[in-house]
Amino acid sequence: MASIRELLKHRVSHRESVASWNDNRGSLHLDSVGLATITEIADEIGSSSRLKNAPRNFLRRAIAISTLEAGFAPEDAVIEIERLLTEDYGKHIAYVPFWGLHLGEGVRLSFGDYELKQIGDDGFENEILKPFLEMRSELAPEIVESDVRSLKQTLQHVPNVPVLVFRYEGLVAAAAETVRPIAERVADMLQFLIAPVVDRRTIHIIDHRGVYFGRFSTIMPVVSFDPDTTKMQRLARPNIRENPWGPKLPKDVVDDFLKSDTLGILNAIPLEPSKGESVRNKVVRAIRSFADGERAISGRQAIISYVGACEVFFGHREHAERYTCMGMALVLGNTEESHKLTRKIYEQRSLAAHAAIEPALVGPARRIAYQTIRYMLEHAKTLSSKDKIRAWIEAALPKKR
Repeated sequence: MASIRELLKHRVSHRESVASWNDNRGSLHLDSVGLATITEIADEIGSSSRLKNAPRNFLRRAIAISTLEAGFAPEDAVIEIERLLTEDYGKHIAYVPFWGLHLGEGVRLSFGDYELKQIGDDGFENEILKPFLEMRSELAPEIVESDVRSLKQTLQHVPNVPVLVFRYEGLVAAAAETVRPIAERVADMLQFLIAPVVDRRTIHIIDHRGVYFGRFSTIMPVVSFDPDTTKMQRLARPNIRENPWGPKLPKDVVDDFLKSDTLGILNAIPLEPSKGESVRNKVVRAIRSFADGERAISGRQAIISYVGACEVFFGHREHAERYTCMGMALVLGNTEESHKLTRKIYEQRSLAAHAAIEPALVGPARRIAYQTIRYMLEHAKTLSSKDKIRAWIEAALPKKR
């Protein structure tokens, strides 16, 4: 309860946030201290034996959405969190479809506890449809027929493409977050495995989301079983992608940007970015780097692009990390927490770039990159050159002894 109250103290506006969650009940925007608080709550909840394997990003989202559901009332939020984290707990089998390659005759690949195979029509019939029919057997035939028709339509691609069969114990609501990182690592490996037999000019991006092959969403069937009888008790269809139909661009967001766009950036966007050091040129290049992060397939490439957007303004040839971290922290308000956060983000960016380590702070890096671009637009007169930006950062750097 006290943790939820502390969390709510650090709500900020969308533009000032480093972490945000939203659904049809509203939005929760947090500053760097709020992000640290919600992470601490998630760690505490995840320390229980039942939820030790629950993804932390799912737990953070569960806390945020429960808080929204409760109308920011701490007492109700605690009840809602407990409800969300106890219902639909059990053993599940998720079937994750892949695009971009086909498996040769008889090929099955084991990735630890998970198997990639083509389940085909027989597998679809026996593993998904048959238990689903058993679960619905007491309903009227016309209802069952309608449900089966809907199920086949939604999952029509599953028999025809390679599928990663993923068994796990946990929450149905956490299916996408549980499966996604494993699926992305499997996709990386498949891209490597198939490289010797494809020409560089004809490479397909191997992907579990389907976005590159004309699909706007990928529905992942998750079969859940009763722990006592091993009978199927539910078939859920989580979407493995967030926002599958794409976001709407609200008028107020456009108006808000135009108010700060004293440099007329929109007019410069169609042009090839110049190497010049003016703020206008830097903003255009930073927007391009930010867009690379938005389109990145992996979190590794994303965080490199988001931090790169900040480095456009704050980079230094000899002291890149020191200057970039300080610039990002100044944008956030130059607090102890902001310094800790920006150093962690830069460290994860370096590990992603030089060691291919998956970062955990892609979301905050994205928010800070966005805020940095906005900040530089709004302070274009006072930070109008490379020298002025450098002086602004140096004034805040700790003095060397």
